[in-house]
Formats: sequence, structure tokens, C-alpha cells
Amino acid sequence: MIVRRSEAECIVFVTEGLLLANESRANCGIGDQMSAPLLEVKNLTIHFHLKRGILNAVQDVSFSIQESETFGIVGETGCGKTVTSLSILRLIPCPPGEIVSGQILFEGENLLEKSQRELEKIRGRKISMVFQEPMTSLNPSLTVGEQIGECYRIHMGHSKKVAREFTEHTLNLVHLPSPKTLANRYPHELSGGMRQRVMIAMGLACQPKLLIADEPTTALDVTIQAQILELLKELQAKMKMALIFISHNLGVVARLCDKIGVMYAGSLVELSDKKSLLTNPLHPYTRALLNAIPRPEMRHEALNAIPGAVCNLFEPPPGCKFHPRCSRTKEICKTEMPGLEPKSGRNLAACYFPGA
Repeated sequence: MIVRRSEAECIVFVTEGLLLANESRANCGIGDQMSAPLLEVKNLTIHFHLKRGILNAVQDVSFSIQESETFGIVGETGCGKTVTSLSILRLIPCPPGEIVSGQILFEGENLLEKSQRELEKIRGRKISMVFQEPMTSLNPSLTVGEQIGECYRIHMGHSKKVAREFTEHTLNLVHLPSPKTLANRYPHELSGGMRQRVMIAMGLACQPKLLIADEPTTALDVTIQAQILELLKELQAKMKMALIFISHNLGVVARLCDKIGVMYAGSLVELSDKKSLLTNPLHPYTRALLNAIPRPEMRHEALNAIPGAVCNLFEPPPGCKFHPRCSRTKEICKTEMPGLEPKSGRNLAACYFPGA
């Protein structure tokens, strides 16, 4: 006997099934630290060939992420955070960009060796990305419902009617009011916070295994920032997906992430779990970032600014790139580039003189 379900029932059934499957996978220990990483970036180096010369945007970056893990990448503007994240989905414009060397292994397969057709099956389906400014990421000529529904039609093969039902369900999932009405609206008719929730809904549409959030709260006020962070935390726990969260705000990253990587001038200078990084930072740059955070007891004092400026990536200084701004610089720092190595347990730092 064949039992036919209504389209609405099918949507709930499929959605709940995906969530249960994720829970079952987590309970079986697939996401624990002993398993193979979901994503592994190895010795990634990216150059941009510009009129001024070759810009060393990312140099020898390596990190890994387990299933269901939250990994934060933090650093000053221009340090290579966004370029690193875009390279995972092969969205670096070429030319002028070029992935010079390295590997990006997702579920054991190197994404740098995939064809464009193979990548199209991964982008939005297995790996999704939420960009920094939704107003420039959303298509102003299409309604919100059309843009989210496209994910279901392309990746899942659903009809327009079924895709519409899924879209309304997803808008409800990110706590947007009146999803049926909102699906017919254009991006310019929504507030900044609502547009960012639409971007998150689009990213989560196909239940990806990995979501990359590139500074999704930068353009929002503090209250809406907190709501978006709580939403991401809630949805990640519900869907058991891995999350890469990129920000220049160390406080925001510390609130959301399990593991944190600190980038400076295109290189990872520290890689640590959240607790260790906040209580015992190893790299001088990490300590400087933490000291620069305003505190209530320091309201009558000047902020502890980091002296100097980020080095010129066209002609970076020899040795450690942070040495011109570091108070603990020795002769070896000026001549030899330190590698990202274990300094305290599993915590890594690219520094010859780590610790307090």
C-alpha cells in the first residue's frame, strides 16, 4: 500500500529526518576529536598579481575542523581572513588571484582538484557561506522567496511549489515573522537584521555540513548582533553542522567558538582552544588584541593600542611579520620566520618567545 503525504507533511518529514540523522551521526561519535576532520586546510598560500606587484594575501595557512565544531578566525582588516574562507569554496577571482600551493580537503577530497561542475554540487549543498553585507549579496531584482527557493530547486530538484513551502519553513526557522508575506518582499524592503537572517536562511536551506560566516554581524547594531549570534549558536546546535566564524572582534569570536585561529598579515600566528587563548595567550599579537579590548574599570584610562601599522604585504619584513610592532623582539625575530608549532599542549603559536 502506498501512503501519499501532502507537500506540507513531506517538508516537515524531510526536515525532521535530516535533523534526526544529524543527531544519530553525532551520537555515533562521528564528530569527535578522534575522527578524520570534516575540513582540513594544508599549507595554503594565495597570491594576487596586481600592477604594484605580487600581494602575499595568505601564506602557509593550515588548520582543521571536526564535524559540529565551531572555529573562529580573528584578526585585523586585511589579514587574509576572508580570502582564506573564499578559497574553500574556490571563489577567489582568477586572475588576479592565484592559489599557489596547498590543499583544501573536505571529507577527504581535495577541493582544489574539483571541476567547476563538481564544485557546483558542493557550494550551497554541503558548504554554504553567509557574507558580510547582505544588501550587496542579495539580488535586488528578486524576492526573498525566489532567492531562497532557488537553492531547493537547483540542489534538491524540487518544484517551485515545494520549494516555496521549504522556503517559508526555513524563514520560520530563523525566527522571521510572517514568512508567507516576507517571502514576497524584496531585499530593500527589509531591515539590516532581517536581511542577515535571510542570508542565514539561504545558507542553511540545504542543511550543509559546513557553514562559513564572514563577519555577519559587522554592519549591525549591538542588539541585533547579539540576536544573530544566538541564532547561529542555536541553529548550529540543532543541525549539528560545523561553523567557521570570521570576525575582527575577538570578543564576538570568543562568545561563539570552540577553537580560535588568530591571523596577522596573511599568516596564522596562534591556534588554540577558546579557554587557553583567553587566559593564557601565547603570541604577543594575541595578547595585544586582548589588552586592546575596552573594560569598565579602564573607562578613565587610554586604550592599550597596538603601536605601528600592519606591514606592507607587497614587501613584508624579513623574519616574523609582527616584529616591528612587538615589544619582545630579538635578533632572531628579525631574520627567521617562526613556524606555527606546539608551545603549550595542543596550542600552537608562531613565536620564538611565547607566553606571558
